Amino acid sequence: MKLLKSAKERKFKKQWHYLEKDGGKLKGVCDYEFIIPGETSDRIQEVHMMILHIIIEGVERILFPEKLLNKLITFFE
Repeated sequence: MKLLKSAKERKFKKQWHYLEKDGGKLKGVCDYEFIIPGETSDRIQEVHMMILHIIIEGVERILFPEKLLNKLITFFE
């Protein structure tokens, strides 16, 4: 907890945290929080992984727009 607050005070990069249930002690400390109100760890982790994959795909579309265009062309051929 001290490390996270110290990083925020020093204005390091934005902090993204994947939390579960009610967010616990980290709720409100992070810049971006993904709080999944599940009961079992396996389901919570599956949702966290889905969110991560969506973020990665978005970044790839920004960095490599030609790949998306090629996929669309191939799909409609």
